Amino acid sequence: MKEIIKYLVIVLIIALLVGCVVNQNSTNSVNEEEKTEKVEAYKAETVSHEEGDYKLVNSQISMFGTGENLKVEARLIEDFYDKEGNYIKTRLLHSTTQNGDEEVYIDEPMTIILSEQFGENEPMANELTEQEKEDIKEHILELFNSNF
Repeated sequence: MKEIIKYLVIVLIIALLVGCVVNQNSTNSVNEEEKTEKVEAYKAETVSHEEGDYKLVNSQISMFGTGENLKVEARLIEDFYDKEGNYIKTRLLHSTTQNGDEEVYIDEPMTIILSEQFGENEPMANELTEQEKEDIKEHILELFNSNF
């Protein structure tokens, strides 16, 4: 069940990204080498198979090509916390359409840009400046290069 939910989440992310590319392709001519990228920082409730009450996430999702040649690569840093805000663990998830999912666990919080700005009634997503997006992307790539 745990694996099924994980794969459903990945498929949902891919479907959302494909929809963005299809929409973009309908208004622009896109060559096969074009890269679409999304960098995010957000807080989310954990799902039933995940430990803890909520997680802070930094993510980078890249798409290359179009149609049958579409390749997707996702990198997520997920710091898990209990209801009282106590840190539990960090999961690094690297997912590609070619190689599937790889996970590494770390025993210290690794997300950046997210601070105590998220209260119980605050928005779950964080609007990022271009500089913050670049900082998060650099942080993710350095962390993944040293752990995968």
